[in-house]
Amino acid sequence: MTESMSDLQAALSDIHAHAERYEGAGMGAEAARIRADGMKAIMDAQRDAAACKAVFGAKWAASRSKGVDASTVEVIERLLGSNKRVEFSIDDPKVRDLVPVLNRARVRATLVAVHKIIADVKASESRVVFQRSVEAAAGASTSGISRATASRPKPVLKRTEHTYRPPSFHERIVDYLTDEVPANIWLWGPTGCGKTHYVYYLGEVLGRHVYRLNCHEGMDKASFFGDKTIAIDEKSLQNFIKFAEGVVIKSMTHGLDEQGQEVDEPSILYIDEAGAMPTRIAIALNRVLETMSKRREALLEEDGGRIVRSHSGWRVICGANTAGKGLTGFGDAGFTTQAEAIDASVLDRMTYTFRFGYSKSAEMAILREKIGDDRVVNMVIQFRDAIRGYIKQGELRSPFSTRALIALADSYRVCGDLPTAIYDVFFGKLEPEEVPVYNEQANVVFGVDILSTVQDDDMDYM
Repeated sequence: MTESMSDLQAALSDIHAHAERYEGAGMGAEAARIRADGMKAIMDAQRDAAACKAVFGAKWAASRSKGVDASTVEVIERLLGSNKRVEFSIDDPKVRDLVPVLNRARVRATLVAVHKIIADVKASESRVVFQRSVEAAAGASTSGISRATASRPKPVLKRTEHTYRPPSFHERIVDYLTDEVPANIWLWGPTGCGKTHYVYYLGEVLGRHVYRLNCHEGMDKASFFGDKTIAIDEKSLQNFIKFAEGVVIKSMTHGLDEQGQEVDEPSILYIDEAGAMPTRIAIALNRVLETMSKRREALLEEDGGRIVRSHSGWRVICGANTAGKGLTGFGDAGFTTQAEAIDASVLDRMTYTFRFGYSKSAEMAILREKIGDDRVVNMVIQFRDAIRGYIKQGELRSPFSTRALIALADSYRVCGDLPTAIYDVFFGKLEPEEVPVYNEQANVVFGVDILSTVQDDDMDYM
């Protein structure tokens, strides 16, 4: 079998193009393997460009651990025929054996990148869809949004803010916080779901100042309660040692005068990332978490054993990614590093526990306010649901949070281009093996290969 120089050049160009794409995604080892295998196929096998590309495709797939064999591609090509899109029942004998293979994200990514075929197993709808990608369709129209159609003027509705929608249990929390009986509340849920924002919203609703304290492994007791420090007397200009009160004490005494009388509204102490609270701190906090008395107490041993009494309306809210028991399942691992359970005595003092999640209705409302185009909003929602589906299946670890969705809406509001907005908000935060999944879903939903469309080909990534 003979080959032309132009065929070899085309194969070599194709190999380098695919390798550079994976270099840009931070997968240098895979890119190097792609180049080595491609060159070996050209120099040793001395086959035509088509055979060279076939070798390249198989090696590329193998480098992603779960490749697509030639027989699978042949079956899908036969099912597609001359059609741009075909659909089958998931139980159809024609596709039944393909479903387990197509359920692997890397297989689907290989089909898109190498063979220009989009395969989508919609288990909830019991159907399998195959379609040619935008590149393979030679300019045919798609149900997605291409870069050409996405690059439109900035949305007319330019909202930099959005209407806040509290969780469904908001009224109950307000009732608990304003009840005469003291309470401690534990709020937990994945990163970026709005726990912290909600606490500040509560402060606005109740007219209470919020004191925030962020927990981390290296913190000490002084971060909570205070410690001795050196100060300068304004009159004598002499140094002296004084006790500087910590956030807990400041929040306890908010609304009290120097004699400890209640003269103003109490405050809320918000302990953020409470799941990362060191055990030594948790135990020290137990006394102020007691709810047997309306006015709680703190013992300051470093300040001569002084006892501080709180405002009777003082309340404590803890926020965490877990219920305080550490990682209890694979799903938690993608949202937090709070792997260890905190001391059981602290959890026992939490009067009420509320779980947060990503509110679909709130996200829809935010996107509509910020983007102002229901067609674009619906595609963003479809992309969101697809990515979160992979997260729930354990194929992705990076969270797709409400916070990130808001950033996506703002990015689109600024740049007016959806693929660019997705690339700028998400791709830089992904693990290398997650990039093909995001890129594949962008191709399915928007009809755009983000890596080849948005990524700067002139950039030499290291």
